[in-house]
Amino acid sequence: MMAPNALDHPLRWPWALLWLCVLVALPWVALALDEGFYITVASRVLIFALAATSLNLVLGFGGMVSFGHAAFMGIGAYAVGILMDAGLTSAALSWPVAVLAAAVFAGVMGVISLRTQGVYFIMITLAFAQMLYYFMVSFSSVRLKSEQIQLLSAACIF
Repeated sequence: MMAPNALDHPLRWPWALLWLCVLVALPWVALALDEGFYITVASRVLIFALAATSLNLVLGFGGMVSFGHAAFMGIGAYAVGILMDAGLTSAALSWPVAVLAAAVFAGVMGVISLRTQGVYFIMITLAFAQMLYYFMVSFSSVRLKSEQIQLLSAACIF
């Protein structure tokens, strides 16, 4: 018989529903109290939680150690930043473009890297991440563009 895992515990529905209600009400309460800081912090927490969840899927369930994981977030962020710099502030339009840009890069990276196994997979994902990093840093048009992007407003949903 196996020892119980620390993560094996029943979900306490009343507490889970209470926390869900608090988190859903947070943006409206923060706006009513004119506390935009908390909305910014909560947004960043959710963005990094999404990245951590996707890394958990790849590493935890897939068993693939990927060092190029942050490149997908970077490509999506660049796509949204460039679109917002061009005047497109609709999140309903910029999010799909960010997902598509990251998916195209992931598809190209996946076609090549999924043919490898073990340490070779780790090294090729690291190589793709470093290639993207040096591409963004080295080429002056991309670097100057990223240093000049100043988002003057937040994205609107509709």
